[in-house]
Amino acid sequence: MISDTHLHSAFSCDSNTPPRENAESAESQNIKTIAFTEHYDCYLGGRPTDDFDGDAYFEDILALKDEFAGRVGILTGIEIGMQPPAVILEQSAKRIEGLTLDHVVGSMHYVSGLDIYDGSYFNGKDKRESYTVLLRETLECLKKYTFVDTLGHIDYSSRYAPYEDRQLRYREFPDEFDELFRFIIENGLSLEFNTKTAGRVPPDPDVWTRYKELGGELVTFASDAHKPWLVGYEFEKHTAFLKNLGYKFAFRYENRKPVAEEL
Repeated sequence: MISDTHLHSAFSCDSNTPPRENAESAESQNIKTIAFTEHYDCYLGGRPTDDFDGDAYFEDILALKDEFAGRVGILTGIEIGMQPPAVILEQSAKRIEGLTLDHVVGSMHYVSGLDIYDGSYFNGKDKRESYTVLLRETLECLKKYTFVDTLGHIDYSSRYAPYEDRQLRYREFPDEFDELFRFIIENGLSLEFNTKTAGRVPPDPDVWTRYKELGGELVTFASDAHKPWLVGYEFEKHTAFLKNLGYKFAFRYENRKPVAEEL
């Protein structure tokens, strides 16, 4: 099975899973490689809300890499919570400075300084307003966070939005999607297919069709697992979804470079 390029362990504040259990889960499913992309998010003031112990992380993950060599590839990574303010950008860049990472995921957990997860971002906004601002702010962040490799869970808002219809559809925001996709493609970034979100709200085929039409090829697969039994969550179902749209490859990152894997 293809690689799981985005998952979490006890080195993230919202998981208590020992990294070994994720590796064992991957091995039991014949998943070739996993990447431990632990959280790093900041408040507007630049103070970390989600940080990880870098020294302990690398000691543990690199030891695991040696132990599972030839069984499961273990990759290092981080998931940066992107926000536009310069103080957060500077703090995020500083956090990864000097770290030997395989993969840097950039994700939107806060928009306009408000939390998507706790729902505060959606207060007083209808779907059109909240999703439009999200897509525009995502592009604004990607232009600034030049050190990320992948845009994580573009449809993260679909998990937690209060609307009856939560799906993020291309036809409702074509201009925002086109501008965002063109930037991703022109700058050699990849777009993550997040099966945790897809398992809750079906992905819009038109989103992924349009990305491909514009020349998008780099797609990573992510369970976004915080528990071992969610590693590789519904990968077979969703790789079939992309294959039906004409995609042939998924990618993992090693030493910050994309490596193709046949779907």
